[in-house]
Amino acid sequence: MLPPEPPLSRLSRLVKRYAEGVFTRAEVASYCISVADSANALELVCQLPSEIFAEVQRQLQDAPATEDAWAKCDVISIRQTPEASSSREQRVAKFRASIEALRLAMKEAGS
Repeated sequence: MLPPEPPLSRLSRLVKRYAEGVFTRAEVASYCISVADSANALELVCQLPSEIFAEVQRQLQDAPATEDAWAKCDVISIRQTPEASSSREQRVAKFRASIEALRLAMKEAGS
């Protein structure tokens, strides 16, 4: 089995395929959100074409922003099943870390 492709490398391929019409803005933005963390978020957003950057911003605006909203949040996966050991709290915590890292990266990239 091949090792997983690094997120920045895969994002680069997805952006290229987006330009070819294979993927939509929303699909590439969702991938970006799914793999972002505090270590790679700024690099991820700096690779994005402006239209995908705008889609990530839109999805970030739709994401929870208050403790109450996060408490009500759940995360589902369309393309892969979450690990059996992954609890709702773990899925939400990972999603929240990605959202918060990207929100900070978007501010840094915009300045």
